[in-house]
Amino acid sequence: MIPNINTEIVPNYAKLLASNFDSVQECYACVIPEQLVQRLEQGQKFAREMHEGQGTAFEFGGEIFQIWCGGSQGHRWVFENDDLQFHIRTEKPMFNISVRYKSAGLWEHGVDALRARVKRLLLSEIRPLQEDWHTLTRIDYAFDFYSPDFSQEMLSTMVAENMVLTSGVKAEMVFTSKRIETLTIGMNRKGLQVQVYDKGKEILEASGKTWMFEVYEQEGYYPPDNMKAQHIWRVEVRFGKEFLKDRNIRTFEDFRPKIKELLAEAIMRRRIVDQGDSIDSHKERWGLHPLWAAVYDASGRADDYVPVGRQITMKRDHYIEMMRKQMAGVGRSLSVAQTGHYSEETARDDARQSVYMAMSDYDHDRKVLKAVERQKYLEEAQ
Repeated sequence: MIPNINTEIVPNYAKLLASNFDSVQECYACVIPEQLVQRLEQGQKFAREMHEGQGTAFEFGGEIFQIWCGGSQGHRWVFENDDLQFHIRTEKPMFNISVRYKSAGLWEHGVDALRARVKRLLLSEIRPLQEDWHTLTRIDYAFDFYSPDFSQEMLSTMVAENMVLTSGVKAEMVFTSKRIETLTIGMNRKGLQVQVYDKGKEILEASGKTWMFEVYEQEGYYPPDNMKAQHIWRVEVRFGKEFLKDRNIRTFEDFRPKIKELLAEAIMRRRIVDQGDSIDSHKERWGLHPLWAAVYDASGRADDYVPVGRQITMKRDHYIEMMRKQMAGVGRSLSVAQTGHYSEETARDDARQSVYMAMSDYDHDRKVLKAVERQKYLEEAQ
């Protein structure tokens, strides 16, 4: 449940200029035909030999991309355009194609149009390996605000000092001699991360995404040219693969109806607070900082989180075989740890002892019910 704290917005503190998906990544299980493999190899070789490492034109699904002269970490081929980036790990049938929906495409076309386009492109070149052939691996959702007041606050470390984080979550800040420019809350990119940064500065000095100013104009933001990038702050919520899996969110279709609850969890469990008029010395009972209150309001103000409890989705016989192999491996390691080698007699004794330990656990019944819940989709897996 949402903590019982003040979440009211402060009028005129932060004006919302835009909010949208800023990056989405999905992975597809595909059967890649040999002729496509040959084209990928030829395109990559041409890029390497003829363009001194630059990408070269590559046709895929009737659209023109640029194929890289080499792969990326763990991926053999990469090709992209201004909207999409494809990473192909291997030609072997498996979850072998990762697609990143890029910021420019998401803001221009929207996530639904891009996802439909990707499926059309893939189906014109490959064959799905299985019915449930796509899975969600990462989502970044961004809120951009105009806030001179927040710019003033970032001249000191007060904002960074007033964070309330769940156990084990770490944060870092990037600052100059003048002010803090970036706060990153949560360092595990496979988990949940929230970053606050000077978006105007990032546009001008790093990304060059000046087209964002046209997005802001849709909300009536028409400053003088020399002020366009001033006082624009982004709060970006990044949902990693492990965070999503722990909430049984395996596809974008799972994510979409739960977006408000997921954003609420991110905002509340990695929050910046403000003491205000409170005399309470416990920061966890302070109300939301005005910027955080504005983000919570823009996210839809959900009053609950998505339950945690990952389910297993592989076929039952595959799962049973996997668990048996894990038991054999653990038994082998335990025997070696005790005797210095593998002792069949010791392994049999350890197996019997494990049954006794399970039955003697006072929490045994509850743990059995949790296992039942985790495995409830086994029969449905394809």
